Amino acid sequence: MTMVIAFHGSGFLTFKDFYTLQVLPHWRQAFPNLVSYTRFIELMPWSLMALLYFNERLLNWLMTSLRISVRWSIPAITVDLTF
Repeated sequence: MTMVIAFHGSGFLTFKDFYTLQVLPHWRQAFPNLVSYTRFIELMPWSLMALLYFNERLLNWLMTSLRISVRWSIPAITVDLTF
């Protein structure tokens, strides 16, 4: 997921260029078990499942937080439209 998210902010036009020109040569120290581009593409659907799960959990957390904050009273705004 880290590499997919980094790709979107990288400026590369294709993920293949990003992975082969940026990740493989420069990120090996941070990710010592990097796989080839072909293998990475085969593994990407698994990261999609993890991302969907993360988004669901985040949405549930946000909705719970929103419900708590909405319970507090919000002052009404009145506008006088008479001229």
